[in-house]
Amino acid sequence: FNIIRYILTYTMENMMKLSKETTEVLKNFSTINMSILFKVGQQLKTVSPQKTVMAIANISETLPLEFAVYDLNKFLGTLSMFEDPDLSFGEKQVRISNGTGAVASLTYASKEAIVSAPDKDVTLPSAEINVSLEEKALTSALRAAGVMGLPELCFVGRDGQTLVTACDTNN
Repeated sequence: FNIIRYILTYTMENMMKLSKETTEVLKNFSTINMSILFKVGQQLKTVSPQKTVMAIANISETLPLEFAVYDLNKFLGTLSMFEDPDLSFGEKQVRISNGTGAVASLTYASKEAIVSAPDKDVTLPSAEINVSLEEKALTSALRAAGVMGLPELCFVGRDGQTLVTACDTNN
């Protein structure tokens, strides 16, 4: 009886759902680094393999344990196979289900096998320019960059306005 209660308690404490917002953050992070180290708490961090881009996001969920995912796109793809998935975190793997009997299990990666963001926060100098950008404008610029094969977005000041444009600074 005590063993069953312990297993049920352990499973319930390490079970959660990911919000749509957190899933979107993870999709964005997958464009920076294909791997991620999830840490206990409500913050996600990633860094590019070249360590030139770093992103930090606060999420609404509280991650119950530290674990690494080698292929974040595979993780997200597996989540997308389920409607309203439940994640149950074990010692060596995460179990994804939704109460219909379908289950997928993904084994954690070794923390040493991935490039992960540093524990220490990066202190940046004060901003010289602050820009507010609507999501619609960013989406439009990213779409234009993809269609036109342009690798960068540039912010250009013109006539008192800041414009976001798709560009190739090498050409």
